[in-house]
Amino acid sequence: MKLLKKIAASCLLSLGSICLLISIITFIEPEQSQESREDALITLVLGLPLTISGGWLLWSLSKQNQQQKDNQIRSHLLHLVEERNGSITVLDFAKEAKISSVEAKKYLDKYLKEFDAILEITEQGNIIYKFAFWQQGNTLQQLPEKNKQ
Repeated sequence: MKLLKKIAASCLLSLGSICLLISIITFIEPEQSQESREDALITLVLGLPLTISGGWLLWSLSKQNQQQKDNQIRSHLLHLVEERNGSITVLDFAKEAKISSVEAKKYLDKYLKEFDAILEITEQGNIIYKFAFWQQGNTLQQLPEKNKQ
């Protein structure tokens, strides 16, 4: 389905761009007949919806990919929280999710609020994210419904 959407978006954008380009070139040419200008207007009216539709398809594919990535990262987080008894570091999470440490910190900060986690700084200066839902003896199956996805 994604492949079909990509192909459709590419075709729509290509056709729409060609139509728009033809229209613009026709309007710019100073010595065009009235008939040519009317044809250019029709091409413009055809090109705009094609381009908009192609752009919308690409945008929806992008949102869908981002949602899948977020779900995978969330899954990695929950796995790591379970494996480490509720305490994880940015580096642990970055390795588990195969993302950069900057991106891992961004996600952990987001989940910090979502799961009511706390930050603990060790004597060595390391930051540990402690997820209270796990420390209260909950399992992933007992996770509050608002936090499940």
